Amino acid sequence: MIKTALITGASGGIGAASCKLFKSKGWRVIGLDKFSASHNECDHFITCDLETLIDECDGVFSERMDEIDRHLGGLKLELLVNNAALQVCKKFDDLTIHDFQTTFAINVFAPFQLTKTILDRYSGS
Repeated sequence: MIKTALITGASGGIGAASCKLFKSKGWRVIGLDKFSASHNECDHFITCDLETLIDECDGVFSERMDEIDRHLGGLKLELLVNNAALQVCKKFDDLTIHDFQTTFAINVFAPFQLTKTILDRYSGS
């Protein structure tokens, strides 16, 4: 049986390499990233900015999961790789509240919310 992985940050270095690795091992790969790039290693790609999912995650991601279910037919998601991240490279004195809020949204809240959404959706599966 083919397993399915969802990998965030799929367009970046580690995310793209993760997609390639899982694909080479026979997994179905769903990539998620705000940047569009070559997604030859993804069976399905979702363009999505994790920062914007803070208020919309449940509804938007449920719609996306419905789309994925239709596209892959009988999808069972076995793995979520919360790879997407943001690093703001500034001296502490130059950091803004927006820098902190954006970093927190992408690095902390989005992985929590995505994990919770997926667990809620697939609990009992």
